[in-house]
Amino acid sequence: MPALSTQGNLATQWVLSFYSSTRHAVRSFVSLAGKLQGDPSLVSGGGWNEIIQTTSLASKTNGVVPTYSSYLAGASKILMQDYCPGKNVAHGDFLFGGFVYLVAKHA
Repeated sequence: MPALSTQGNLATQWVLSFYSSTRHAVRSFVSLAGKLQGDPSLVSGGGWNEIIQTTSLASKTNGVVPTYSSYLAGASKILMQDYCPGKNVAHGDFLFGGFVYLVAKHA
């Protein structure tokens, strides 16, 4: 299960959309603060929809990636503040934050 952050999410979704032969190699995907709706070419390839089991983690306090752009249609969505209301989870915390790791591990 790859867990990727920021632009790695978009690259993964792009590959899964346009190279269907890669789908068998990935069972599930956890997106950490990814801007998954950032490439218009994905629309034509169905890339704004869940292709494999996907969980998107987002934060109201990200500051870089708006919450609405972190989600794919059909994917599970987890807002960090649902686990800990009032918790400030900035964009960089998705790479190094222990709290993010714990939530992602149980996603």
